[in-house]
Amino acid sequence: FAQVDGMGYHPYQHDVPELKAVETAGVTAYMRSLSTPFLTPFWVTEVGSSASNFNEGAADNVPNAVNLKKQARIQLRHVLTSWATNRQMHVVYALRDNNQASALSSEAYYGLQTATGVDKPAGTAIRQLFSIANGRKMEGMVTGNPSRVQAMKFSADDKDPVYVVWSNS
Repeated sequence: FAQVDGMGYHPYQHDVPELKAVETAGVTAYMRSLSTPFLTPFWVTEVGSSASNFNEGAADNVPNAVNLKKQARIQLRHVLTSWATNRQMHVVYALRDNNQASALSSEAYYGLQTATGVDKPAGTAIRQLFSIANGRKMEGMVTGNPSRVQAMKFSADDKDPVYVVWSNS
């Protein structure tokens, strides 16, 4: 690994992004087993969720309001889980929907925004999360029962602490 400048990894978990943390830890452990010390930067270079992935039983692939809200929740969980793994870099797959892809393809609906640049619920949710976190340090995960409930604490000397709480289900 001495000749490698960095490594990218795409841990897609469409319905349960929290599994990404376990998967990423396993890949990291494997890489460390190959080279001690393991100093090569290891980045999560692609996370995302297509709003059309939730169209169970739909006649077409175009997301509806329910699908767009689910994409927002899943995308937030992707970002929060990425932060929890303390990687140096995490890249969201698409800022905007892909109007060059077929409307029948899930590739058309990964964006945080529509193809014309209007925030989808996922874009609005990510902006709100970054606004809350701005100027605060992520202090870590808060654990408890039931295990499907996750919480992350953000704090700063001159601001009230904020807890972001979500469910894996």
